[in-house]
Amino acid sequence: MKRFFHTFSLLIVAIVVWVDCSKTATIAGNSSSETTNGITAVIRKIDGSPVVGAMVRLRRSDYVSQPGSGAQQESSLKNTVTDAQGRYQFYRVDTGSYCIEASLASSRFSQGGSVLFKCSIGPNDSVDFGTDTLHSFAFVKGTVDSSTAQGKRLFVQVLGLERLVAVDSSGKFMLNDLPSGNFSLRIIDAELVQTVLIRSDQVSALAGDTVGITMAGWSHAKMMVLNTTAGGAGVSGNVVDFPVLVRLTQSNFDFSQAQPNGADIRFSKENGKPLTYEIEQWDAVGKTAVLWVKVDTVYGNDSSQFIMMYCGNSNAASESNGEAVFDTANGFQGVWHMGPAVKNMVPDATINHYDGTLSDTAPTATTGAIGICRQFNGMSNYIRMLGTASSRINFPENGTYSVSAWVYVDTLDTTIQKIIEKNNLQYKLQIDQFDNWSFSEYENATGYDLTNSAATAKTWVFLVGIRSGLQQYLYVNGVTVNSTIAPLSYSKNRDTTTDLAIGKSSQSSYGVFFNGKIDEARVENRGHGADWILLCYMNQRPDDRLVVFRP
Repeated sequence: MKRFFHTFSLLIVAIVVWVDCSKTATIAGNSSSETTNGITAVIRKIDGSPVVGAMVRLRRSDYVSQPGSGAQQESSLKNTVTDAQGRYQFYRVDTGSYCIEASLASSRFSQGGSVLFKCSIGPNDSVDFGTDTLHSFAFVKGTVDSSTAQGKRLFVQVLGLERLVAVDSSGKFMLNDLPSGNFSLRIIDAELVQTVLIRSDQVSALAGDTVGITMAGWSHAKMMVLNTTAGGAGVSGNVVDFPVLVRLTQSNFDFSQAQPNGADIRFSKENGKPLTYEIEQWDAVGKTAVLWVKVDTVYGNDSSQFIMMYCGNSNAASESNGEAVFDTANGFQGVWHMGPAVKNMVPDATINHYDGTLSDTAPTATTGAIGICRQFNGMSNYIRMLGTASSRINFPENGTYSVSAWVYVDTLDTTIQKIIEKNNLQYKLQIDQFDNWSFSEYENATGYDLTNSAATAKTWVFLVGIRSGLQQYLYVNGVTVNSTIAPLSYSKNRDTTTDLAIGKSSQSSYGVFFNGKIDEARVENRGHGADWILLCYMNQRPDDRLVVFRP
């Protein structure tokens, strides 16, 4: 079903849950000049029994409840209750358009609910809505951006209903026990006896739909569900501080709605809290974009969690911030998206700025697993991270760290191919001479701790090597393929004096170049759990299984 997103200058509607919409009435007229009109309906519970004693309020469709000023439009205010058959009736109603709300409060004996009727009536019309069913209440939670209304008393009204709620000091409000339907909400500023209308906007939704939040000043919003159930990413546990990959294409996003460089893109949680994000790539002409959004908790085995994306603000400046998304406090020490070069450098997204310098015959930019990646020719291409010899990625023996990358091998030919290496005698992720994926740590004067698995060519593969004290793991495409250390004796001393390199050995005199593509290379000072690694793979694989765009 279609979901509706509404833009408010000051109002952000956070969550609305509706169940049913319009009610159809039978209208009959007569020729008398006397006002003999009436409105009637019968309300029943789900089990078919009559709803007895429900409060029924008739209000004009433009009626609003005012703060501290008494009743408005007295002639249009009519209240009644349903009788033993669940029927209500109004007679001699002034000509006009009306909302009729029937509501039964919840008690320890029964579940409450409500139903909304709308109609226009003339002096001689009889409106019969027939029989309808009491439905569960709806609610609206939201936030008012009160930055332009400091010190004012703000309220939210619902047109046509007896509803008025104050906005608290943090800008929050809640409308409880609403009937399902389509409403206009108004934000007012009530100073002494004066009431000033700030804004009025329509809120509507179909049965079962959710209306997401919309930020002030942004014209467009889009909901993205994070599906971790078996039908989605298939992750059972919660994952914290996770950079969610969001790919935009012409099939899920209208690039004409945003600034040409995506500067007005924003993200938020369900409750309206802003989320930090990074724009890795934005191509409005080609209609593709790659973004990373930091979500504090991605809930396992869940298909109800969602985040919101906003655009459509010509005055907004970019808030893209890779350093906040890939925070070193969360373990990220080097993150290279491998996208377009900046001044012959492949930027590191973290605050460390271990930017990679391209070799003279630079690996070329091409389409990768995620966005733009780097193509290495197996003969002369590499990237070196100058100044990393003694840095935060110079991990100690038996430390805790992880090395990961998306790789596409063009050729497996029993030659060693380096993917990421700090030093041949420190740690590395590579293809060995037996055509295995290989992650290793070198133990001083003892030899290599190897963890291997058979490699495959001509396909994108997500590799993660993890060292955690005396334990070592190799993951391929989100799954542990080996957690056994195979020692290989070697008597040299451990060497930590070289800079990290991607695509060849970090030692200048060695070649062992990589032949293929590398995307999204990372070095972190933590060892991730299985849920984190699986979520990375399921989210980053070309057919993303985590993020589901809602119309």
